Amino acid sequence: MAYFFWHRFRLGECIMKAQKRIVTITDYNRLMDVVGPVEGRREVPLHIRQLLKVLQEAELVDQHAIKKDIVTMNSRTLLKSLSNGRQAELTVTYPSDANPINSRISILSHIGVSLLGSKEGEIVTWQTPAGWGQFCVEEVVYQPEAAKEFQL
Repeated sequence: MAYFFWHRFRLGECIMKAQKRIVTITDYNRLMDVVGPVEGRREVPLHIRQLLKVLQEAELVDQHAIKKDIVTMNSRTLLKSLSNGRQAELTVTYPSDANPINSRISILSHIGVSLLGSKEGEIVTWQTPAGWGQFCVEEVVYQPEAAKEFQL
């Protein structure tokens, strides 16, 4: 069962649409190292399967060519809840750098997987403790590639 999905329709200023996610080749390679080899594993945890699906289906681009409105690893995004209008700023990080208290969310979380490769103006959905949450990616506040910080 997937915990995230994208739909096709317009809602306010945000759009939910099924489209290919865009991931840098560098992020792809680093994330494949994070999940490690899955062949031969008896069971692959759901969050790993979800991330692998996103990576396998993504359009891969060079980190120098990615548009600045795409959520990449270590990007800080401004999200708006469609249910209550509250905003939150989150950074998508590698598991070792995650710190939810400081709004640093692991790529291995439902939120992280849902955000990776999304674009400003799109709506992403993920399972929350209260049910399904829908959030608009209002802005990519910081993206390492746009800041020419390719080592992050």
